[in-house]
Amino acid sequence: MRHDLFLQRSKNLRGRVTTGVSVDFTSKMLGLPAALNGASYGRASAKTCHQDGGVVALGYGQFGTTWDDVNGTYGFETEPAATNLALYSAGAVATYTASNVTDAVTPLTGWAASLQFGNNSVQRSATKSISVASGTVYHISIYIQMDDDSAPVIGTTSSTGDLSLTLNGVIATTNPLVKKVGSTGSLYRISCARTASATATHEAGLTKYTGQSSKTFRVVGIQVETGSRATSYIATDSATASRAADPLVMPLSAIRGFDLAQYTLFVQCRRDVVLGTNLYALAFTNGGTSNRVGMSVNASNVESLLVDSAGVSQVSFTGATPGTATRKRAVSVSYNNFLSSQNGSTGTSDSSVDMPTGFTVLGIGNQNSTPFNGIIHKASLITRAYTQTELNGLTA
Repeated sequence: MRHDLFLQRSKNLRGRVTTGVSVDFTSKMLGLPAALNGASYGRASAKTCHQDGGVVALGYGQFGTTWDDVNGTYGFETEPAATNLALYSAGAVATYTASNVTDAVTPLTGWAASLQFGNNSVQRSATKSISVASGTVYHISIYIQMDDDSAPVIGTTSSTGDLSLTLNGVIATTNPLVKKVGSTGSLYRISCARTASATATHEAGLTKYTGQSSKTFRVVGIQVETGSRATSYIATDSATASRAADPLVMPLSAIRGFDLAQYTLFVQCRRDVVLGTNLYALAFTNGGTSNRVGMSVNASNVESLLVDSAGVSQVSFTGATPGTATRKRAVSVSYNNFLSSQNGSTGTSDSSVDMPTGFTVLGIGNQNSTPFNGIIHKASLITRAYTQTELNGLTA
C-alpha cells in the first residue's frame, strides 16, 4: 500500500514539473534564480549592483539584480562591456583637480572617503583629467547624498539646479538621470552625457556654480565612460578598470518540453535612455542570425519583432515607440501563425511563416551575447502558442 502511494505521489510530482522558462527578476537576488537552472552566465569580470540602498560588489560570473528606481522593483541590468576612465574613483580630494571642496568628515555609508561640497558662496568643482576623442560621447556619473536628504537636481545651466556635471567646463545636458539607489535612504546616482569638442585631455566631473542652489552635499564614486548611458559602477585605483558584458543564455538542452513547432515568448523591460542601436530584450537563435525569433528596440527607438528562417526573413514588424517606459511584449509563433501583443494591445500578425529550426539558445537580455543595455524585469518561454486573447492578457 505504501509503495502504491509513493508511486502515485511521484507521478503527481512529475506532472507538476514546470516546462519552458519563466523568470521574475523583480526581487533582490544574489545568484541566478532557480528558474534558470542550467543557464549560462559567464560574465568574465566583477560587477556592482544596487541593493538595500547601497553598492554591492559581485564577483566574476556572479549574478545579482539591481534596484530600478523608475520601476520601483529590482531587475536584471544587462549591460555591454565598459571602462571607467576616471582614476581613483572613490578617492579623497587629493586625487581630484578640486576647487573649494574638502574631504567629508563623515564619508558616505559604505565608502572610505567622500567629497564635501559647501554652499553657493563660491564656485566649487571636482574633476578628473580624461583623454577624450573629438566627437565621442562621454557619460559622467557619481553617487550623491544631499545634506538635507532631498533629491538632487542636475543643473542644465550655471543658474539652475544644485550642481552640474561638466566636461572641460562645459555643462553636460544629454540624457540627465537622477536615480535613487534603493527604496529607502537618500543616496542617489546622477549622470549626464557630453560630446567631446576636441581630441585632448579634458576635465570631467562636477561643478557647483554660485548661481545654483545653496544646498550642500557629499559625493563619491565618479565614473567617466564612453556611450549614451551610465552603466553600473566600476571602481578604479591608479589605473582604469573595465567590466565585461552580461551574456545570460539558456541552452535549449536545459529547457524541458520545448517544441520548435510552437511556442510563446514574453518579456517585460525598459531602458534608461534612448539608444540609436538595435538591441534585443529576448531572442531565440542558433548562435547567429540565420535562424532566430526576437523582440528588440531598433535604432529608431521603435519596438521590432522578427522571425528569420534559413537566412530568409519571415516576419519583420515594427510597433510602438517605447522611449524609456516599461513595456510588456509577447509573440506567439507557430506554422503560418505569428501573433504579437504590446502592453495588452493586439500587435501585428502574419499568416505565412515558415518556422526556423536549429536553435541552440534563448538569450535573456541579449542576442548572441550582445546585451540589451537596459533592465529586464521578467522573461518567459511558454511551450505552446498562445491565442491573441491570451497574449493580450499576458502583456496587460
